[in-house]
Amino acid sequence: MLRTYTVQADGRVASCCGLGMRSIPELSVSTVDEEGFLARAVERSESDLLKLWIHTLGPDRVLQWAAGKDPEIRWEGMYGHHCQTCQRLYKDPRVRSVIAEHGREMAGTVAQALWLDQYLAPEVLGRPDDRPRPPARTHDTVSRSAVRAASTRCWRSYSRAQRYPPGRGPAWGSSPVLA
Repeated sequence: MLRTYTVQADGRVASCCGLGMRSIPELSVSTVDEEGFLARAVERSESDLLKLWIHTLGPDRVLQWAAGKDPEIRWEGMYGHHCQTCQRLYKDPRVRSVIAEHGREMAGTVAQALWLDQYLAPEVLGRPDDRPRPPARTHDTVSRSAVRAASTRCWRSYSRAQRYPPGRGPAWGSSPVLA
């Protein structure tokens, strides 16, 4: 998720390259008919908390978190590939309900994970002097400006989640699951 954007034969642009890109409407984020379609796809995807959550922590951890909120959700040992787990996040009504009701609680964790991955880890681990630094935007990372914007939105969302009970107050993100 958010590492590879895929242009499909019908012109839809998906925010992943996995099994669910054709069957999960939320993963189609643009079409080639739109002006600046790739930039729009990246912007739309990187402003969706659920997509950022899946990108930073992985679908298995999201499903594990949802199962912690609802013990009726069974998931361990059921999936051979992370794309199958991701499909469940979007298709299972029980999981979607838990994410919609409690998902904003994870905004701070997602923001912190993005920051650690994009800023702190490269600074702490460094890069060998003989290897050039990659450009600010590479095929497998979220852009630095998107990380800053997402972090700001995540912290604001986290702050709102603390002030408002679930289902009340301002909504954050474009995800129908979290809206």
